[in-house]
Amino acid sequence: MLTWQNLRNFFRSAAKRTSYLEFADLLCDFGVIFFYPLVACKAAWYFIAIVVLADIFRFFVRGSWYYAPSHSAAHRRNPSRDHNAAVAGCIKIIALFLLLLTKLPELQLGDQPVFLLCIRSCLWYVIIVATIVETFRCLLHTMHKYNADWLVGSGGRIGAPNWISITRIGISLIMPHIYMTQSFGTKSNLIATTVMILAIATDSVDGYIARHTNSITKVGKYLDPLGDKIIFVPNAVAFIWLLYRNSVATDDWAVLISTAIFFAIAFTRDVLFFIWFFTNGRKIPSGIGASLIDKIRMVGICAWLLSTAIALSIPTGTINLYMTILGVIMIFIVALLSAISVYVDYRRLQKALQT
Repeated sequence: MLTWQNLRNFFRSAAKRTSYLEFADLLCDFGVIFFYPLVACKAAWYFIAIVVLADIFRFFVRGSWYYAPSHSAAHRRNPSRDHNAAVAGCIKIIALFLLLLTKLPELQLGDQPVFLLCIRSCLWYVIIVATIVETFRCLLHTMHKYNADWLVGSGGRIGAPNWISITRIGISLIMPHIYMTQSFGTKSNLIATTVMILAIATDSVDGYIARHTNSITKVGKYLDPLGDKIIFVPNAVAFIWLLYRNSVATDDWAVLISTAIFFAIAFTRDVLFFIWFFTNGRKIPSGIGASLIDKIRMVGICAWLLSTAIALSIPTGTINLYMTILGVIMIFIVALLSAISVYVDYRRLQKALQT
């Protein structure tokens, strides 16, 4: 029941379980907002929004321990106070300090060399990955605190497969910034596409390691599709924005409109996935993995992402035409599979809940 007493206990619990380093992180976040010009690179608001939301979410995760069944055990095993939290917090604070140092040449010269702008972007990328990984690490430990079956396959530890999954999520969030801001100049699209290929490749690596080391966990079955969606949705939004700019320049709106419609259908399916996860995912003891339709859908998403990335990297010529056509076909297939998977996954969910 939501009462003022429960809210007060919630925030008191959050503050009690939050380490001094995490309080320093929160202060840094709000300090960055007030002193934005000193640490900003191009479109740094994107990074600040992610970091602030992730750190606030982690603070609320602390508060949820107030309602945990093993309330006293939360004091003995607090993931915000171990060495991993210290490493993540120090990485973030050091990177912010280095961001301030890279501002000094601009104060002296009135302008900043291009390579320093690239360094500033890279420092923000380090902050994003460290923040996201630490947030998910604390979330997984808290989920396991509520229900011991979340990490039972790895003995209560996160395990290498889940580490790969949460790292992939962090890396996936930096690709849209590279595409939209061209933070590495003419090589930006090539670098972002290379990072995307690596992120997609690790999608099968974590599952392979989990199966061959007998460390399959319930949470891993949900992290894998979650990572796929975080690769898909932010990059899709970035691509639609780039397609919009191309449409304005060329006055050709057909590709943009068709892509936006099919993406909206696919995105609706992903929204339904999140609603389903938070309402029913915890009720299934062993979790529920991806169906064959979902796996084929992910292959289609990867094909669309790569073909669209190539088309945007090569703005003219035959390759651009072929990749654009392939991109429209693949996003149509993804939208069709998304509509089918809603029904298929609903039936699987009902069957899993009955067993």
